[in-house]
Amino acid sequence: AQQAGAHIADSALYPDHHDYSVANVADITRRAAGGPIVTTEKDWVKLQHQLDAANVWILTQSVVIESGADIIDAALDGVMHAQRSR
Repeated sequence: AQQAGAHIADSALYPDHHDYSVANVADITRRAAGGPIVTTEKDWVKLQHQLDAANVWILTQSVVIESGADIIDAALDGVMHAQRSR
């Protein structure tokens, strides 16, 4: 984020699959001090009922296959075929 020019004023890191408590959300809001809160799309699903969406920036990810797509497609076709054959 800083490489893209963003200034990170504070951060709070939580483990993967964290179940956000009311106290966690209060701490996140306090740390943001009125500034934007940045979270992953995955965590937004858990936080969307506890935070004001107007103040949240949601990071998304996507996968781009640059080479070898035919190998991946063939492997997935094989798995899908095996599942249908059961």
